Amino acid sequence: MDELVVIIPALAGVIAYFIRGKLTRYIPFLVAIVHAVITAYICIEPSQVIMLKNYIFITPLGKIVLGLISLLFLMVSYYSIDYLKNSNYELEHIYSSMLLFFVSAMSLAAISDHIILTWIAIEATTISSAPLICLHKTRDSVVATWKYLITCSVGISLALLGSFIILQSITQPEQISGLLFSNLMAYTGTINPLWFLIGFIFVLIGYGTKVGLAPMHIWLSDAHGEAPSPASALLSGALLNCAFLPIYKFNVLAGHFDLGGITGKMMMALGLFSIFVAAAFMPAQNDYKRLLAYSSIENMGIIALGTGIGGIALLGSVFHMINHSLIKCALFLSTGNMLLQYGTKDIFKIKNFFKILPKTAFAFTLGTIGITGFPPLGLFLSELLIIFGAFTGHYYAVGFLFILALILVIVGFSKKIIQMGYSKSDEYIEPINESFGLYAPSLTLLILSFVITALMFSPYQECLINFLLH
Repeated sequence: MDELVVIIPALAGVIAYFIRGKLTRYIPFLVAIVHAVITAYICIEPSQVIMLKNYIFITPLGKIVLGLISLLFLMVSYYSIDYLKNSNYELEHIYSSMLLFFVSAMSLAAISDHIILTWIAIEATTISSAPLICLHKTRDSVVATWKYLITCSVGISLALLGSFIILQSITQPEQISGLLFSNLMAYTGTINPLWFLIGFIFVLIGYGTKVGLAPMHIWLSDAHGEAPSPASALLSGALLNCAFLPIYKFNVLAGHFDLGGITGKMMMALGLFSIFVAAAFMPAQNDYKRLLAYSSIENMGIIALGTGIGGIALLGSVFHMINHSLIKCALFLSTGNMLLQYGTKDIFKIKNFFKILPKTAFAFTLGTIGITGFPPLGLFLSELLIIFGAFTGHYYAVGFLFILALILVIVGFSKKIIQMGYSKSDEYIEPINESFGLYAPSLTLLILSFVITALMFSPYQECLINFLLH
């Protein structure tokens, strides 16, 4: 049953909450293995036995999002075992249980086809992930948590309002048997285009808040910066994709009603604005986790931009989503090792990085190359596809502005990373043990990004493209 990807983590979360001691740190990894097996089966051959068949239907993009959730959860939960061994968390059972609830909510968002159930799932991700952000119990983490809760709850409320307005735009509701995206796609009647577009604006702003699109991004840098690094990896690599999924579905629905050109331009405008905002804020960051958070804003803006352009740029967006999740998760896991070693997130206090943490430094450097859009990792290809899509679609100004924004991002991001990576000090620092569990997940994700990119230039290219788009 497809619902097991939701039920099993939720039940395990309840168990983990009541189990105290070191055993709790192993529960998420065991669940992640089961989750990965079920997800692989769903992606290959969806179950015909679905308890909530009036609510559950997995779209092709939903399969990709679910697959990323499962893969990142597997890597994060394995990393968390050694990370918790080296940390001094008093509330490991809270960390493990909330991580499991968080994954359960994201899985529901990925497989849901019901408009309201999708909204409930996205709201559930907010509630389940909030305790992870304030796990350190510092003033900054509490402030970040409240900012996250309030901002995202307001945004999600707007998304619900927008969903109802879109449903109100349907002039022949008797033709629709349920509030499913698939049913709306089969609707052949007429709609009120003005009401639909007004509703889409609310949806874009509402879910866009959870995605981290500017100017609704104010929660993201604080939340990603204060959460434990494994949680930040899931927030950036998995959650943002879940929140983008309903935006994508409503945009496809707009295309069904011949309004895709207008909604696409909305997404292009918001995407470009997000990239420029991220580029403007990156040079001012002295916290390496906040720097990565602004990179997430930039990359979600790129995904929105490519989706708005459509055509080959849509392929670029999907490919960008996959590679951004893999690379950003690897980078956030690397920052966990840096925080364990140096006890600070200040870029200027990271000294002798390559000497003290050689394996982490290698992974972080490779991830930096990838996240800034350089080959051989996949963001280079996805950004190229979006640029080609902009020019072939005659969006010349958008294409040139996108290239300019990418240059600004590369300059701002690289400057900070170079400052951190090549700072030296004569002060002796006792290095931590870079155990296999602390570096292997990051390197595995980066290798996967390279392999997926290589497949785009192999005889399996057509199979991969068909999987991404169909």
